[in-house]
Amino acid sequence: MRKILGLAIVLSLSLSGRVWAQSFTVVPTAAVGVDGNSGTNTPIRSVARTLQVILSASELGGISVGDTLEGIAFRLDKSEISQPPFDLNFASYDIFLGQAALTPTTMSSTFADNYLGGTRVQMRSGGLTMPQASLPFGGNPNSFGSQIAFNLSGGKYTYTGGDLVLEVRHTGNAATDFQLDATLNNAVAAARVGNTSTATIEDATLGPRVPVMRLQFTSMAPEPGSLALLGLGAGMGLLVRRRTRQS
Repeated sequence: MRKILGLAIVLSLSLSGRVWAQSFTVVPTAAVGVDGNSGTNTPIRSVARTLQVILSASELGGISVGDTLEGIAFRLDKSEISQPPFDLNFASYDIFLGQAALTPTTMSSTFADNYLGGTRVQMRSGGLTMPQASLPFGGNPNSFGSQIAFNLSGGKYTYTGGDLVLEVRHTGNAATDFQLDATLNNAVAAARVGNTSTATIEDATLGPRVPVMRLQFTSMAPEPGSLALLGLGAGMGLLVRRRTRQS
């Protein structure tokens, strides 16, 4: 009977499986389903900028250690009309991710100091075109625009836990400015802004805000039939045990 019990458990585990499931989460969470309490043009500014954000681990809803981040998207502030008015072209739009050495409330004005040593990874490089009218408007809040996909490191950043640093460095679109949805700096999400694409320290005169972002990520999830198979195996095991006791 014990051999049958073992075979039942092995069968259920071998037939079960896990698949990659793509998901999205909105940060800061204070702006989930509502417009943020501020606005920012830093991520899409006409002139070069560096934006660095620290997000508390508590903000990363649904993202677990081992999950992979694959892109970000922004949304318009509710005060805006259709944007952009024409295609916007950035000669360079770089994105970096890493584990935070500091918290949103202790964030340094020196960008490098906010990373835990050796964890900064460049996830995107090269030019970026933001198509005309690609950011929906008329909502409260507005829907998100097109995803800006990562194109380095296989397009996947593996989350290792803790607070997260997200950094955008761009050369400017050289044409126009408008407001994206954002929140003020707070205890779980804070930003610093540099006045060039190669800045090493914050320019405090620029009034940093945390843009509302949709993070695309992929997590390991059980296949639809996996839990049922595991349940079947457990049930078979209980049945075998009962019969063993009765005998």
